[in-house]
This record gives sequence, structure tokens and C-alpha cells, in this order.
Amino acid sequence: MVQKHFEGRKRPDIQGEMDKYAGYLFCGECGSRLYLHRAFGIDPEKNFFQCGGYQTKGKSHCTAHYISESVVDAIVLANGEIVEQGNHDQLLAVGGRYFELHQLMLDEEKLRQA
Repeated sequence: MVQKHFEGRKRPDIQGEMDKYAGYLFCGECGSRLYLHRAFGIDPEKNFFQCGGYQTKGKSHCTAHYISESVVDAIVLANGEIVEQGNHDQLLAVGGRYFELHQLMLDEEKLRQA
């Protein structure tokens, strides 16, 4: 799932929030970025990521597929193996690989803002 890190532009959504996985999730079929979909007034458990290739280029480019944000929150992979599971707060509290990746992301954001 987390195959590479996209170094491109990341910006807050219309709700003013940054996607915590921005630049980290890519489609396993076509390699396009996965984009977070959410809306006002909808239960956050229904947020999902969809393939950007399918979203922009249609079924001739990739298939229609998505993954729930809560599922991504619950899985941390290392070399294709699940090494940690839990929600965002639980994984940060453990102080493991997810915590390290989160800290790297925060450090990168601080460097860009400096």
C-alpha cells in the first residue's frame, strides 16, 4: 500500500484539514495516487481513498476500487508484512513504525514551511 512517497504539492482540503496520508498512498494496479473522499455531515468512518487514475482517466486506465480510511488507519506494513494495527491514536501511542513515519511527515512539513 505505502509503496513510495510523492513529493508533490499537498494542501488542506475544503474543510481546512490536511490528509495525514497525502503523498503516501498509491494504487497497486496503475501506480496513481489515492485521493481521500469525504464530505461535510458524513460519518468519518465512511471516508475512503479512491484511485486517481480511475477518477481522472476512467475505466480504460484502471479499475474502480477504493479503500476505507479506517482500514488504512488500522494497518502498518513493513516489507509486505503487517507489523502494527490500530487507529491513528493507538498507533502513535505504541511508538513503533507508524509513529516514526508520522514524525518524518511532520518534520518534512516543518522544513517546507521554514
